[in-house]
Amino acid sequence: MRTAAMLAMKLVWTVELAGYFLVQVIVSNIEVARCTLSSGARLRQLRPAIVAVPLELRSEWSIWLFAQMITLTPGTLTLHLHQRNLFVHVLDTVEPKRVVKKLKEGFELRLLRLES
Repeated sequence: MRTAAMLAMKLVWTVELAGYFLVQVIVSNIEVARCTLSSGARLRQLRPAIVAVPLELRSEWSIWLFAQMITLTPGTLTLHLHQRNLFVHVLDTVEPKRVVKKLKEGFELRLLRLES
């Protein structure tokens, strides 16, 4: 019975991850569209950054999926994996630490649940 309950929880977590990802893609599309369709002055004010996201994920599959979800979210691009750090390019950010926190508390946290 315990195995069935665990499978049911993983199914719920998978649906939650998919829903969270979909919302992030929609919100990011709106933000990127707003940046690109605004005046030239707004484009000159963009603050791109490359941030290092320290990974807690253990499996190659989870790390791969994390990197793909970042890349598929408009405004972000996975660049490189080096020594348990995933390097990500961000289109516009004032606080790079906030970007790292959002990625870890968003995608990575949900993927960690699926690893357990």
